[in-house]
Amino acid sequence: MTKFSLVEFSIRRPKLVFLLTGLLTLMFLTQFPKIRTGTNPKHKLPDTADLRVWNDAADKVLVS
Repeated sequence: MTKFSLVEFSIRRPKLVFLLTGLLTLMFLTQFPKIRTGTNPKHKLPDTADLRVWNDAADKVLVS
């Protein structure tokens, strides 16, 4: 019984390895349009955090 070696498989079938790597990369690239980044640090705190509650109160005073 022989053990499976990923290195030997890659050396014996380089075209297949490159093809599978390319397909996997393309599969992950299709997800890029779904990425959303939020740069507002306020959204990283829970609604009940003291700092966020204070900031919301300060915003209301400044707006009105």
